[in-house]
Amino acid sequence: IQEDLRMLERVGVDLEHLQLRHGPLTIRTSEDEALATPGMIEKIIQAERDGVDAVIVDCTSDVGVNEARRRVKIPVIAPGELLQQKVLGKSSLWLTAEDLASEPLNKVLQALKDDTEVIVTGGTGWSQVAKGLEQSLQERGLEVPVLDPLPIALEEAIRQVKESS
Repeated sequence: IQEDLRMLERVGVDLEHLQLRHGPLTIRTSEDEALATPGMIEKIIQAERDGVDAVIVDCTSDVGVNEARRRVKIPVIAPGELLQQKVLGKSSLWLTAEDLASEPLNKVLQALKDDTEVIVTGGTGWSQVAKGLEQSLQERGLEVPVLDPLPIALEEAIRQVKESS
């Protein structure tokens, strides 16, 4: 997490990662999502009370986002939603946490044979893997975007905060 936060550093932007007190550490099922949602909403409401300008939900399942958006005025950024918008109309390969934890390059190279236009790291917390994967592709002369949800979400949060100022 700390490594990802360092990669996301921007001048004039303070970042903090908060862990839920209760619920699963990862979201793999709808049951996991249901268990995590109340805590996520509670954290987002508290963040607004604490004066936070925007919240990025650190999960591409966008746990609790819709409910939280109804309950707070600050931007609540959903990485999964943003990724869906970015790949709309493009042939994409979504790498799961299991893919990313193993050796994703072979799967990516196979997908590129099938005209895949964009690679998506379908989970947050994989910034280092995404960066390494993009470098490996570039070394092979393949200019294929590898979308990492957290930097995309951060840019959207910054945009929305500036827009609302």
